Amino acid sequence: MVVGIYGGAFDPVHNGHLALVKELLSSGICSRIKLIPAAHSPLKNKASASQFDRLNMLKLAIGSNSLVEIDELEINRSGSSWTIETVRTLTENSPQITFKLIIGQDNLVLFDKWKNHKEILDMVDLIVIPRGDGELVVPEYLSHKCQVLEGFSMPQSSSDIRKAISCGVIGKDDLPASVLEYIRDNNLYNTAEQISGD
Repeated sequence: MVVGIYGGAFDPVHNGHLALVKELLSSGICSRIKLIPAAHSPLKNKASASQFDRLNMLKLAIGSNSLVEIDELEINRSGSSWTIETVRTLTENSPQITFKLIIGQDNLVLFDKWKNHKEILDMVDLIVIPRGDGELVVPEYLSHKCQVLEGFSMPQSSSDIRKAISCGVIGKDDLPASVLEYIRDNNLYNTAEQISGD
């Protein structure tokens, strides 16, 4: 069984995230997907919505899909969320599973800056998601450990969606209806502090 590790702030989870999950499952690249919302990424700004709200939005977006699991291990871990710790925990707890780490094109060029990145590569291969904003070049040292999801790109970004929400121009094409309703009901992303960062 191949399980994709898909971490991120999911601030908010949007249709691009869901389209990627669907593509990875339907193509057979992954048998299951494990969504791991970050408590705080050391290389990114603090999340805008609370952990509670981001988890609730993920649960609404995933619904009853039995092939997708939300894992709270990073949120339950105190301090910064280092990918090496997450990968180590998952592989040690489930040695019978082949895990693959899903990262975006933007993270590919920074991968050698990640904590213990060589150890990560000893445990998992990478699945890289094109962003559609420039040529994707896989560094030589990753060529044998990296699979690019050809024919798919992630046009949306959570930061752009937060800004659109604050301006009242967010559309149904960007967010699941249940998530959009949750955002409106809980008045999320309506202050300058909430829409900054990514």
